[in-house]
Amino acid sequence: MKLKVLFSFIGFIVLMPLAWKIDDIPYTIEVTAKIYPSGKWVIVKDTDGSLVSTLYNYRNGIINDVKSYKLDNGDVAEMELIPKKAAGVHISKGDTVAILRSAVIDERIAVVRSQLEELKAYLKVDATGMKASEIALAKEQLTYAQQQLAFETENYNRALLLYQEKVIAPAEFNQVKTAFDLANTQVKIAHKTLETARTGVKPEQIKYTEARIETAKKELHTLLKKKSSLTLLAGVSGKINFNVTPDEVLTVEDTSAYILQFPVRLADRNYITSLAKISVEYPLGAAPMTGTLIDLSDKVEYMGGEQLVFAKAILPNKAEDISTGMFLRCQVECDRVNLAEYIVRVLRHSMK
Repeated sequence: MKLKVLFSFIGFIVLMPLAWKIDDIPYTIEVTAKIYPSGKWVIVKDTDGSLVSTLYNYRNGIINDVKSYKLDNGDVAEMELIPKKAAGVHISKGDTVAILRSAVIDERIAVVRSQLEELKAYLKVDATGMKASEIALAKEQLTYAQQQLAFETENYNRALLLYQEKVIAPAEFNQVKTAFDLANTQVKIAHKTLETARTGVKPEQIKYTEARIETAKKELHTLLKKKSSLTLLAGVSGKINFNVTPDEVLTVEDTSAYILQFPVRLADRNYITSLAKISVEYPLGAAPMTGTLIDLSDKVEYMGGEQLVFAKAILPNKAEDISTGMFLRCQVECDRVNLAEYIVRVLRHSMK
């Protein structure tokens, strides 16, 4: 160290007489920067099994958005990619990435829809009434509905055993159950139709049925809204990757620009201005890429025996050879100074 200072001092003495005869030159410092994407959208699985999406903004150093996709206890959830995505495929912001399917919500939607159709059929019968000739047809429709129910009951019982033994998926079982529920509804409608044709309906009954229809519509709207909230839309444009870490389900990185984060010696902080340029040459021999400073922290940290502050720069150039997570050597071009000031700074830097 003493020898390094001695040679620097000798150089200072030799060059000092020429310092005032040389034009201003740029003062640069070398740093090592870590590469980040400008933004990243991550979906992780929480300890309770729910999914959490987080939108990171590395340019501003903030989290723009956090959403939790949590289902009720006892619900059976399946995540389906829409469409089937492959790792490395580019997607756009707002694209549907996945749908979280809820067995409980899907089953309830099927039930409410069935009830709504049943109530509408009741109302139609109640409001119109039937002729004597149509009573015979109503009886035939009841007989057919009962036969269809017997057929769907057999299918439902068989599917229930397979579902309990985990032979078929929840979605397939729900289809069979929906058909069974619909057959039940048709029998009820046929019974109601025949009963109404024989006895007639009071106006109060019609109003009651209309009120139940409105209630069913509101519940169906709420269920469909809740189901739509389980659709996962990409928070940024970029390449999609899966299972990057054990907890991460998928990530999408916005690499339309890169963020460079690097430490700066506290003694050099005042030399870096908002006009500073950051030059990156990668791979070696390639044309240098130029970035601009976007942040210089005031927070001082102590690392490796030195006092440091952290700075960030944006690299707008799209470089195929650069990947997030890399560490690259960079040149930070500070202000322009005369040779005398330049030598003073170099000496001060070399004595650190």
